[in-house]
Amino acid sequence: MKLLEIEFLSPEYDESLALRNAVLRIPLGMHFDPEQLEGEYNQTHLACFNDHCEMIGCLVMKPMDADCVQMRQVAISSGYQKKGVGKSLVEFSEEWALRKGFAKIILHARDEAVPFYEKLNYLIEGDPFTEIGIKHYNMYKNLLS
Repeated sequence: MKLLEIEFLSPEYDESLALRNAVLRIPLGMHFDPEQLEGEYNQTHLACFNDHCEMIGCLVMKPMDADCVQMRQVAISSGYQKKGVGKSLVEFSEEWALRKGFAKIILHARDEAVPFYEKLNYLIEGDPFTEIGIKHYNMYKNLLS
């Protein structure tokens, strides 16, 4: 498994869009629109590749302020879910965040993903809410404690 940062508008970025679309959007009858994607130019895109150089996971890190970054659009290829890819990718994102000087990661976790994040020491903050028609929770992790 290889974990790395990918460039916006690169061929790897296009691969990440295809993966995110397949895993996160199409099952809900949704697609990306150009305005959503324009805002990603100043966000960091991280990806995981298997031994055959196929992208099997990706996520996006969006700076919120000098200390906090939001993890978003976490997508793991269906054949690789529950095999440690997500855990490796999240841990890689935490290392990236620390190197960039962030002290906290926040995220909106789908209801079914909450146990995954809790195993990685993310905490729920506040009440559940509905986003894109699905129950979500605000979660966070302080990286320096």
